[in-house]
Amino acid sequence: MILANFIKVLRKEWKFLFLASFLVAAITFAVSSFLTPKYETTASILVIQKQQEDKVDAYSAGKSAEYLSDIFSKVIFTDSFIDDVLKSPVGVKNQYSGDREERKKEWDKKVTVKKVNNTGIIEITVYDPSRQESQKIAQAIIWNLSNNSSKYHGGGGSVILNPVDGPTLSKNPVPNVWINSLLGFVIGLIGTAGYLYFKKKDFIEGNEDYRFKLR
Repeated sequence: MILANFIKVLRKEWKFLFLASFLVAAITFAVSSFLTPKYETTASILVIQKQQEDKVDAYSAGKSAEYLSDIFSKVIFTDSFIDDVLKSPVGVKNQYSGDREERKKEWDKKVTVKKVNNTGIIEITVYDPSRQESQKIAQAIIWNLSNNSSKYHGGGGSVILNPVDGPTLSKNPVPNVWINSLLGFVIGLIGTAGYLYFKKKDFIEGNEDYRFKLR
């Protein structure tokens, strides 16, 4: 009964339903078009804490690796790390401000870091309008962590960082205007349908006389 009445409401208000959905899709399209498309490159690196063979403790090693991964996830956003990335043999283009504070803000917008809990794995994502530069920056970050990690911790040779995934470059830039617009249309449909449900709730749930009254 409720479903049948709800379908009647949707049929009666189909113009409003689709108009509102198209409006949401159009707004989403406009916003997505305004944003600069960027290519996404992802990579992962594993932090390993070596222990002496006669003192192997998997739990302690895991906790130590997790602690170190937390340090490295913060180190990536420091001045010295950015300097090392720009000086790496990968050939990253220096497209950043000469002001240190501004450069950090630019770097924050370009690079995101996520720790995978209880694994010692750090996931790095780089965004750049250039496909090539996006991949180069990710490669330089991984290279720097793998080769210069001792600069950022006090563990000496007992700490090893091994790349485990990527760098993997996305095929299409983000945001994807058409996919976002389609999602906007779907969200518009769902939101408008919900609005109509609550607006005509009495009729849909049979709380009014059985007359198809839609205002």
